[in-house]
Amino acid sequence: MKAQFCLLLAMALTIGCAAEETVPTAKLPSQEAEKSASSEIGNSDGQVAATLKSDVEIAELKATFESLSDEFDQLDTEFRSMIRGAGIQQAIEKYNDKFAHCADRMMEIYHAYPGSEFAIQCLEQVLNRMPYGQRANRAFDLMLTNHRDNEKLAMEAYRLRSGRPSKASETRLKRLMTEPANKKTKGVATFAMAAYMDSIIQLKNQIPESLDDTLSAFDRSSVAYIKDSSFDEQTVIAYYEQVLDQYANVKVVDGVNQTLGELTNQTRHFKTKTKIDPEGPKPELDMLAPEIKGQDLTGTTFKLSDYRGKVVLLDFWGDW
Repeated sequence: MKAQFCLLLAMALTIGCAAEETVPTAKLPSQEAEKSASSEIGNSDGQVAATLKSDVEIAELKATFESLSDEFDQLDTEFRSMIRGAGIQQAIEKYNDKFAHCADRMMEIYHAYPGSEFAIQCLEQVLNRMPYGQRANRAFDLMLTNHRDNEKLAMEAYRLRSGRPSKASETRLKRLMTEPANKKTKGVATFAMAAYMDSIIQLKNQIPESLDDTLSAFDRSSVAYIKDSSFDEQTVIAYYEQVLDQYANVKVVDGVNQTLGELTNQTRHFKTKTKIDPEGPKPELDMLAPEIKGQDLTGTTFKLSDYRGKVVLLDFWGDW
């Protein structure tokens, strides 16, 4: 049990995550600079308006961005390799400053030209490579404030479905469900929140009474969050049903050739057939019951799924 839980926790910590910011060592862009940049790019319809710069400046910024992206890729490869060999805590200690330096340079590019076509990609890079801490919080706030119409926010929401178990992941998903101006992001965020909560519930049920003494502080903070969580199956199902009702036909993100409805129907809560196929397998214990629709004695339409999470007595009868 202990080994299985540690494996599941390790997967939750490393999928979609990079370095954990501990102590900021590089100078961050000033609050004044961020305020100035934000005031330059907002316009009446909420879109990001680029500040005009010469083609040479734009080319230089793009080249710097691509170079930093390559540097991030190399750091990420080395970081993940060290996780497998020495553990996540030692990997963080070795690579934290290097990730921080690249993140700060990405933010400099963003503030130099916040309306460029690759500006939001700078914020994405910071969030993907250094997803927690002061830098990530700032990048996330800028993304929601200045790019709330951009569907790239959906990718951030989708990534968080398997993000590190933490209050930061939970809070970001909640904001992505309500603050963006586009339907796609809200739909993906709703699906991601359900998946995230479901994973926490499953992890919580597998936490052993005693944990390995070698478990890092990084891991222990996630374990503490999991233990303190109060997510329940009914809320998870309610979010999935919201996806099916409002966002079923929404395409997920680039690289995932499925709709949110299709993904939801593949989850453990909805993966069984909604209708019984006479040629298929017979219903078994714990399978999702097929939908039943009808009218009560007053003529009011009802369906079985209205009572999901409640005890339902089915009385089959007839009169002759």
